[in-house]
Amino acid sequence: MKRFLLLCGPMLFLLAAGTLRAQQGYKFDVKTYGGAVCNGVTDDTAAVQKTINDAAAMLQAGGSPGPIYFPPSLHPCKVDTITFPSVSGGWLYSLFDNGLYANHINIGSFNAYVGRTSNFGGGGSLFAYGPSVKWFRWQKPTNIGPFVDLNGVSEAYFEGINIQEQYSQQPVVHMHDNNGRGCINIKFLHCEISGSVRPFVIDSSKGDISAGFNLRILDSSIASTGNGPALSIENFGYVTVRGGYLTSATIIEKPGIPLMDGYRFEDILSENLNNHPWLTVSGGPYGVSNIILDSIRMAETVRNVHLVLNQTPHTSMTIRNCGWNDGLSLVDPASIPGGLSAVIESMGAPATYAQAKAAFQWGEFTSTQGPTIFYGSPTFLNYIGPPIQMKP
Repeated sequence: MKRFLLLCGPMLFLLAAGTLRAQQGYKFDVKTYGGAVCNGVTDDTAAVQKTINDAAAMLQAGGSPGPIYFPPSLHPCKVDTITFPSVSGGWLYSLFDNGLYANHINIGSFNAYVGRTSNFGGGGSLFAYGPSVKWFRWQKPTNIGPFVDLNGVSEAYFEGINIQEQYSQQPVVHMHDNNGRGCINIKFLHCEISGSVRPFVIDSSKGDISAGFNLRILDSSIASTGNGPALSIENFGYVTVRGGYLTSATIIEKPGIPLMDGYRFEDILSENLNNHPWLTVSGGPYGVSNIILDSIRMAETVRNVHLVLNQTPHTSMTIRNCGWNDGLSLVDPASIPGGLSAVIESMGAPATYAQAKAAFQWGEFTSTQGPTIFYGSPTFLNYIGPPIQMKP
């Protein structure tokens, strides 16, 4: 046994030393390179920004900087406003083993942000899907505008980032165009966005300008603190939200955008709707097309909460596996008349036909509780004919 320990001792030492070197081997460590203190009190803005800028410069010069590293610490790094520059020579990668207190964070193109572990910072976590770090906004009187800003960027990736404010009226995350250049290919994985009446807002500078396209939110939680939508989408196309928690959503079409297309919401939990619909579609006049709602579970004690309120003409959608009874319409009867074309395959399909058929131009209503119903509004009679029922 002694001989074994003697032989293994140097090997264990080498392994430990190698691990230590690996942990200390990140060149652009905000503490060792930039001089950040990360005690939760000292303003580390200059140290963190220098580290970010120098790593981006090396990447742009053709080098491989490795990650911008936020190492473990008893307290998070505290900054005011930091900017991650847009790059084109590769991905600027930030790795967080510590949280971040900030007032404004500006996101750049081809930037990746990965959180591995940190304290929840007293704010808790809502439906966490794995290790994460907290980006938390520390309050000061001059706080105006969003906490995290995506201004016409493309290729931004967030994983394990918990982004929070404290009961704010400002957006936590704001995506928008930059002089007509929209945001493209943005992804959130295992993230949380909360702490505001409207935590995630997507919009454009003018009604006839696109805010961009292709947003994917996977296994994440987005929660609003009031009656505002947790996810507000304006002039932005091709959105996928799959898995996780989403209080509510709205899709807004401005008159200058001729096509709003491609919205998929799947396997989502919601609660605390306070008698508001889960999805509101508004604007016009061209309509919003190809909305898919699949397995949306509204954990509400109030039975008259509707899944969809449609306030724009020419909206098309498919609803599957939503609704837990056959007595409540999935579509709010207060929707505008004849504005919706939909295929509904859910328990609430017959009730939707019975209570809200005036909201449809055309509809197919299928449920395990009865035969499929096809409905055409009076303006569609020449194409569809009167409502019919097909027996199995």
